[in-house]
Amino acid sequence: MTDWIKWLTGSAKPALAPQKSEGEVRLDGDTVIYTARKGYRETVIDLTQLQYVYVYTTENCQTLVLNDYHQHLIPCSAAGFALLFQHLSQRLAFDEKKFSEALAGNKAVKAELWRAKGFDNCRIPDLSDDEAQLSHELSEGFWVCAETRHWISWDTTSEALAALPFVHQTTNEYGLTEIRFHHPVQLGNLLLDDWRYYLPAHLRLDVPLDSFYTNLRIQGNGDQNYFLAKKALMQTLGKSIEGYEREDQNNCQWLFHGLKFSLVYWYDDKYSYESGYTYLSVQNERSYPNYLIDQHYELNATISKRLLIEHTFRIGSDFRRSRYFRQTPQTIVKELIASSKNFMIWLDEPNGKAGFANKENAMIFPIAALTGFSLQNVLPDRSSGGTYLSAILKEDDPQSILIGDCRAFDPYITQTAELLQLPVHELDPYEA
Repeated sequence: MTDWIKWLTGSAKPALAPQKSEGEVRLDGDTVIYTARKGYRETVIDLTQLQYVYVYTTENCQTLVLNDYHQHLIPCSAAGFALLFQHLSQRLAFDEKKFSEALAGNKAVKAELWRAKGFDNCRIPDLSDDEAQLSHELSEGFWVCAETRHWISWDTTSEALAALPFVHQTTNEYGLTEIRFHHPVQLGNLLLDDWRYYLPAHLRLDVPLDSFYTNLRIQGNGDQNYFLAKKALMQTLGKSIEGYEREDQNNCQWLFHGLKFSLVYWYDDKYSYESGYTYLSVQNERSYPNYLIDQHYELNATISKRLLIEHTFRIGSDFRRSRYFRQTPQTIVKELIASSKNFMIWLDEPNGKAGFANKENAMIFPIAALTGFSLQNVLPDRSSGGTYLSAILKEDDPQSILIGDCRAFDPYITQTAELLQLPVHELDPYEA
């Protein structure tokens, strides 16, 4: 038994033992409960979901880091820490010597004591003879390897994917909604057992697929996952367009027929802990004109009243988040060019529309759907700040309209309200 463990159990007290208690920690079956101070919210840690345990020390603190998909720091001085450490040491059989040495030294230390065994969820079969075919298929979609293989195009909508019989919707380890597959998925020359589709609430379901990911393991924990996956993807995607391999992180990306493929592996450093897995993601960045151009309105748009603005604003949404997002109609583009202005707000009375646009993109609403607008200014502090205008609708979520510099929209509040005959509510500014 190390000196530190003897101190924890009361049989000895080394010179570096902490002198004051920082909260209380206790065990309840497979749960660790930590309270920093009386009356503070409790931190609950699920030991059955534990991913790794580290000891982390600085000149001012000595802590045990537990990760159950969420990061928790338990001070070694917390009341009840001795019983917790003994339980974890027996349960996980981690390195007590490394723990003791970390606490005995007078320097900053981040040392891994234990990591959960990673189960392989990816295989790389030898498909080198079919590289051209694999590359072509990957540009179009991927296979679900059920008893009868099923093809998924990148152009499939989210609602169509969710309706398939071999998927289910669930909540992941971080409380986020996603779709998972009952069978392995073939992505180029990778066979994946844990392919996930991210399904945030703010995305439209009636537009093409957006973002997939997996926490990839090929031979257990370690950065070999990154290098093996990178080599395999290069066979179908070619050379990566950018990336780096540093002491803190490995990262590479490909742009492939409008799809963005990314691999990331994290190492221990000042701000992060080694991941053990490689994060593989695919982002669909293709343009879909059918969702951007309203042909009827493109041909019939009129301008009853307008407000031309010299200041530059960017549209705060996109077609995946809002059905009101459009490519700016040519009628509006021509008006902006002719006036040498950068932004325009207009009322189209014959079509019952109100619009906000720069030369590229617009948010166009039925007037009858609007109840007003809200304006939020974020004052510069740690960030550069900004201004955010949103539309408030009768039967829909608020829609982000524009983003610009802090206070940049203030001069146009009254004019906008008068033009559209709708109130603009100014929210209290805050710093960020």
